[in-house]
Amino acid sequence: MKARMVDLEQMLHHVMKLEAETGKQAWILYVMDLTGLQYNKKLYDLVTGSMKSLADFMADHYVEMIKVGLVKTAEYIEIPPFKSVKNFETVTVSCGQAHVVTKELKCGARLKWWVRGNRNFGFGVFWSETKNVEDFFVAKQVSPCFPWMPGPTLVPMEEEVIIKHDAFYHIWVSNERSWWRSLEVQLHVEVSD
Repeated sequence: MKARMVDLEQMLHHVMKLEAETGKQAWILYVMDLTGLQYNKKLYDLVTGSMKSLADFMADHYVEMIKVGLVKTAEYIEIPPFKSVKNFETVTVSCGQAHVVTKELKCGARLKWWVRGNRNFGFGVFWSETKNVEDFFVAKQVSPCFPWMPGPTLVPMEEEVIIKHDAFYHIWVSNERSWWRSLEVQLHVEVSD
């Protein structure tokens, strides 16, 4: 998802630039290479897991610029390797619950996080003027929120931001969609001045 977000932001930049130059609505033709596609259980997992999450994310944030087409050729890109973190905390989140780490931070501080989970989960980083937040979807987002992502996550989500407001910052890990199973996440949150 993180690698796709970079691509999507670059596409959005090009679309907005083209729209500014022409004065007309522009879009991206999103091409998928289906060469070697096999109809098996992995296809079901792909369509109901990572592809569904990507499609939901695109529909929420980039709906006006994406049209989808399927062809038999495509270019491949190389994704850079991720960094491993050794001093993470393992957190168990019960079914139907969420785990929130809240930090009071001042403007100019750095907030860094690293997270991966053993099953499907939601994740977001928000800020608010009050310490207690009942609904994180009305709080202000620090980075894009993923209400649901397929797991297990082999590549961790990691990011670092410079704080722009004196406020309370909330790292939200959700297992609220699960009815039966607990979620185990490896989480590292770091604050520096």
